[in-house]
Amino acid sequence: MALLAQFLAAAGGADAGDEQPPGATRYGRLGTVIRQLGAADIVVEIDSAPNPSSAAKLAFTRDAGAVPVWIRFGKGGTDAPDGVAVIDLRAPVRDIQTAAAG
Repeated sequence: MALLAQFLAAAGGADAGDEQPPGATRYGRLGTVIRQLGAADIVVEIDSAPNPSSAAKLAFTRDAGAVPVWIRFGKGGTDAPDGVAVIDLRAPVRDIQTAAAG
């Protein structure tokens, strides 16, 4: 969990998503971090298309002891690194958009 704390600490703890993994060459944000007393943090990333940098961030947080969750909607696949839960909202979003279009 020390790596996750390092990952989350750079913004002074005020905004948990404003840090990058050590050695990263690109700035990135986590969608949401749910901190839990006495349990692993839950890290949520939301994307409308496959995003390799999101997969890398979620794998990093998984390795640091968090529970990573990737919410996917829009186009593209839902392949995720091992140990990363995927919530696939592509069909429900498409159904809502189709119904709204009439």
